[in-house]
Amino acid sequence: QVPRLQYHLPELGVDKSALDWYPTGEQLGAHCRDFVDAFGLRPSLRLGCDVTQLRRLEGGRWRATIRRAGNTAAEQRHANGSVEEDFDWVVVATGNFSRTRV
Repeated sequence: QVPRLQYHLPELGVDKSALDWYPTGEQLGAHCRDFVDAFGLRPSLRLGCDVTQLRRLEGGRWRATIRRAGNTAAEQRHANGSVEEDFDWVVVATGNFSRTRV
């Protein structure tokens, strides 16, 4: 397990004691949600989707091919229901707190 000093988001200004020395997945999830809400990031997130391709574009941006449930007909640009979106930044979140989806 990883100590809180490696997970703490200092920009949030939260006392590090709010997390156990070795935080649980639930504590880290709450910490990340607080960060997202504090900085108004929720509209920029794409959750509950599968990224089937990610490639770097000229100029440093990223293009992601995304398949997610609930795409509207207008969003379904590809036959398999996936869409492409361009982003300035990409966060790849993997690790010991992930939930397996089959």
